[in-house]
Amino acid sequence: MEKILVYPFNYEFLSFINQSDKLYDCEINSLVSPKGWLEDKNQYKLNNKLIEVSDSFYEEVNKNSLVWFVETLHDIDLEKYIVPQIKYCLETNKKIIYSRNDIDLLLEHLTESEVNKLKYNFGDNYDTVENFYSTYKIITPVVFICDAFGGLETFNLQVELINNIKNRGYSVVGLSNKNYSHLFDIKKMPSYINSEKVSMKRKIINFNHYLKDIERELKPDLIVIEVPGELFSYSPKMLSNFGLKPFEMSYAVQNDCGILCVPLDIYDSSNYEILSDAIKNKFGINIDYMIGERKVVDSYETEIRQQMVYVHLDEDIDNNYMNLTNDKLYLNFSSDINRLIDNIVNQLKMYASIISV
Repeated sequence: MEKILVYPFNYEFLSFINQSDKLYDCEINSLVSPKGWLEDKNQYKLNNKLIEVSDSFYEEVNKNSLVWFVETLHDIDLEKYIVPQIKYCLETNKKIIYSRNDIDLLLEHLTESEVNKLKYNFGDNYDTVENFYSTYKIITPVVFICDAFGGLETFNLQVELINNIKNRGYSVVGLSNKNYSHLFDIKKMPSYINSEKVSMKRKIINFNHYLKDIERELKPDLIVIEVPGELFSYSPKMLSNFGLKPFEMSYAVQNDCGILCVPLDIYDSSNYEILSDAIKNKFGINIDYMIGERKVVDSYETEIRQQMVYVHLDEDIDNNYMNLTNDKLYLNFSSDINRLIDNIVNQLKMYASIISV
C-alpha cells in the first residue's frame, strides 16, 4: 500500500481529509506544514488513526513512498518551500503528485534532467491522438459534475457520489482531469485534453472514442465525469477559459444527468432555473441539480488575484439554506448528498443500463 506525505498541508486541504477513507490502495501517512503556518489544530483523525501535523519535511518524507504537493490559497516562496523538497524527492526516487498551479514556475528552477525525471514521474495516459472521422453514441448513462466559476469542490462531490452508488451495488467509472484522481480509483482524463497543440475537433472525437472504449471494455452501469474548467467567468474584469473544456465534453458525449456546483451567494431556486437554461443553451449540457457549497465569493480578492477566492462558512449555516421540498437544490454535506443520490438513481432507472435492485 502506498503511503502518502501531504505537503505543504494547509486549511485548503481539509476537504480531502474527509475523503481519506475512500483512497484506493494508499493512505495518508504524514501531514507536513512549514513551521508557523497552522495556528490551532495540529492533529487530524484519518481512518481511525490520529496524525499529528509535522514541520519536518525531511524527517517525514523517509516514512513515505509518495509525496503529494498540494495547492495553497496564497502564493508561497517556491525557492524556500517547494524547490528543495522537489529536488530531494527526485534524488531519493519518491513518487510525486504535483497538484499546485505553479508548475511552470517550478520547472524554471529545475535542471533539464530533473524536469525530464519529474515529467516521467507524472506519466501520461492515452497520449496518442488518432485521426478518427466519426463519433459513437454512448449508451451508458453519463453524469456531469460542473463548476459554475471554478475553485469549488467538484472532485470531492464526485468521490462521494461514486462511492455511494458503488455501495448500492452498481458498477461506476469516474473520469477527472485532476492528476491525483487515481488515488481515489478515478481515471485520469487523457493528456491531450489539456494540450494546446491538439485541435478542439480532435479532442472531441478522440474523447468520444475513449469513452466508447470504456463502455465496451469495462461495461459500467454509470460513467461520472468531473467536467474540467468553469462554465462562466465570474466578472468581465476576470479572464477565464471561456468554458472551452465544458464545451468539448458536451460535444464528445451528451450527458443524461447534470449537477451544478455553486457558492451559497447564488444558491436559490430562481438562479437554478436561470443557470440551467443558460447552460443548456450555451453548452447543450443538461443540469438537473444544483449543489450549494459552504462558501461565498470574496469579490475583492478574486479580482485582485485573478482567480476565484472564497470565504468558508460555518456548518451551522446549513439550516438557513435547507430546502428539502425542492428536489433540484442540495447542500454539499453527507445527509443531503444521500438525498441527491437517491434522486439521481431514480432518475437514471429510466435508462437501460441502471436497473433497480
